[in-house]
Amino acid sequence: MKLMFLATRTRPNIFTAVCGLATKCKAPTDADQKRVDRVVGYLANTIDLTLKCHVKDLVLHAYFDASWACHTDLKGHSGILITLGHYGFPIFCKSQKHKVVTR
Repeated sequence: MKLMFLATRTRPNIFTAVCGLATKCKAPTDADQKRVDRVVGYLANTIDLTLKCHVKDLVLHAYFDASWACHTDLKGHSGILITLGHYGFPIFCKSQKHKVVTR
């Protein structure tokens, strides 16, 4: 959850990897631990990486994506990213596993 805090507050570049790892908390494997170590190693090596805001317009842009049956229980996953400016500064991002399986 410390990684999730960093991903949602200061390091959106690790958000996708951390959300994928968060779905495996119930029964983690050795491979999952290696993935966590890789994310922590990336953070340690990019400690000077900062967020920069290069906004050319003050228009909100929203990007959505979804996938179906990508988890082992056949549930899907979806996400949203809202930026200030086209390909600009991220102001909101969320990734969520679907709660139900439907046809």
